[in-house]
Amino acid sequence: MLKVLLVLVVLVGHAPSYAAEEQMPDYVGQYTNDPAEIKAIEAVIADFQKGIIEHDGALINSLFLHDDILWMNAGSRPLKTPTEAQGDPNFLKKRLSGRAQGFVKFVTEAKMAIEERFYNVKITQDLGFALVVFDYDFRMAGKVTNYGIETWQMFKLDGNWRIATVTWSATSLDKMPDH
Repeated sequence: MLKVLLVLVVLVGHAPSYAAEEQMPDYVGQYTNDPAEIKAIEAVIADFQKGIIEHDGALINSLFLHDDILWMNAGSRPLKTPTEAQGDPNFLKKRLSGRAQGFVKFVTEAKMAIEERFYNVKITQDLGFALVVFDYDFRMAGKVTNYGIETWQMFKLDGNWRIATVTWSATSLDKMPDH
């Protein structure tokens, strides 16, 4: 009980560093957002969607920064807690490994129509870094199978924008079309 009270005293006594009373410097929120770069990022988004529709895994793969990008779904399976992962320091790496390539394989081998639609796309670009955030739904055989929010971190490398991370939530719908 004493520990709980001490924690509460410590928490209540400290204001967060993002407190409204602090004046933000003028440079906060000042990003390049170059229209030509935004257009190039939008082309990557369009190619990603095209790759899914056309079952073109090679096109999707070409959009990634490398073959082992962070590809993480915060869907129905919660991550293990450190206590559950005790004795396995690589549990998170194991969970994430091959996931992007698994998606590429799925897209390439899918025997039915598949599509991912994006809504409310927001792109923030600053120099060679961009953050893309959007709502999505994923469709198989014309039926929505899951939806959520998705984020990409992108970097410009050798004149081309590449996807470095893909993270998303996934609310699954009960009815899945037959494969």
